[in-house]
Amino acid sequence: MSSRKTSVFFIAAAGMLLGGCNRDHIKSYTIPKEKTPSPFMGQMPPAASGGMPEMPPGHPAVGDSGQMGMPGGDTGGGSAAAAENSLTWTVPSNWQPKALGTMRRGSYSVTADNQVGDISVFVFPGAAGGLVDNINRWRGQIGMTPLDPSKAEAETVAMKTTSGLPLTFVDLNNGSGDGILGAILVQGDESWFFKLKGPSALLAKEKSAFVDFLKSVKSK
Repeated sequence: MSSRKTSVFFIAAAGMLLGGCNRDHIKSYTIPKEKTPSPFMGQMPPAASGGMPEMPPGHPAVGDSGQMGMPGGDTGGGSAAAAENSLTWTVPSNWQPKALGTMRRGSYSVTADNQVGDISVFVFPGAAGGLVDNINRWRGQIGMTPLDPSKAEAETVAMKTTSGLPLTFVDLNNGSGDGILGAILVQGDESWFFKLKGPSALLAKEKSAFVDFLKSVKSK
């Protein structure tokens, strides 16, 4: 009887031990609720190796002044186009062309009896100092005293080109063998200056050709 009870006890104990071992393998897990991603996070491009986000194909590079500059900004150098004359003229056949230099729009020389005269054409914006100031500048170039403004009209001749452009003509002689034949033409917002400077004897011979030159001036 005691032996039988002992066997039953061991069988029951073994069953309890095995049952306890099986319960150790049963575990419960709590799965956290997935967070809703921020709408901005989903739109942010992945970072490139340089640390800046990669942009879609064709997007201008951030910080590229050539692409992202202000409208009308200077995107580079470039030389300005050479200014074109708004007037044209016919040069006498005995005048020889010379280098224009940086200021002249026309540059010629004329020779007669071993004397040389210089012909120049200049243009400046606006009134360029006015009629009297410019005539006095020419007078100063050949050693003449300034002209009184009240006498300017008496020292000038109003004329027109063949195409109808108005000119103011002057014939200056310093009494010492040098002189200037000059004309001023105001065209739009420009003032044009035509001048023949040289010995008085040469100017006397070339005056007719110079006047014909002036009359040939016309707008393009």
